[in-house]
Amino acid sequence: MAEPPNPVKVERFMLRSSIERSFVGIMAGKAPPIWRYRFSISGSSQPSRRLESLATAIGESEFGHLRGGRMSWFFAAVKKYAVFKGRARRKEFWYFTLFYIIFSLIAGIVDALAGTQVPTMGIGLISIIYALAMLLPSVSVSVRRLHDTGRSGWWWWINLLPFIGQIVLLVFVVLNSQPGDNRYGPNPKGVA
Repeated sequence: MAEPPNPVKVERFMLRSSIERSFVGIMAGKAPPIWRYRFSISGSSQPSRRLESLATAIGESEFGHLRGGRMSWFFAAVKKYAVFKGRARRKEFWYFTLFYIIFSLIAGIVDALAGTQVPTMGIGLISIIYALAMLLPSVSVSVRRLHDTGRSGWWWWINLLPFIGQIVLLVFVVLNSQPGDNRYGPNPKGVA
């Protein structure tokens, strides 16, 4: 008669294989829900409350689809990293800005802990890489936001004027969408 398998070994195998499946799924663009697999040695198939709340925060439903969570606006803007045509509503712009700042702070903390800060510049290597990676998405979402207010994307260059340029650009991105269709496309809110 065969000996029953050790539950710890079975759990480790299940965890390893589920992580491999998740990685392959992520690379293929089909990420499974993050709490579907068991992460405890107890053998409980109930999802962890911490993982469940994390999935809710990033906007993942039980079925693994983004359901309009706050972070989905950030990912939507990053997916359209070089799209300068069309319009972006205020929600997309401001949630992108919020998570951009949060991730920048995290990168700065990681730089400080890892000791990768460049003393002459006052910024770390990871922060520089993150800022360069997010440069094009931040410009494109700003240009699309300007399009949503009925302005040309060329207004983004006013940002280069010290102090006054940032205030003018801030006023433009705070304004409500131009109702109906404009020359840059349909209203992203779907309101005519």
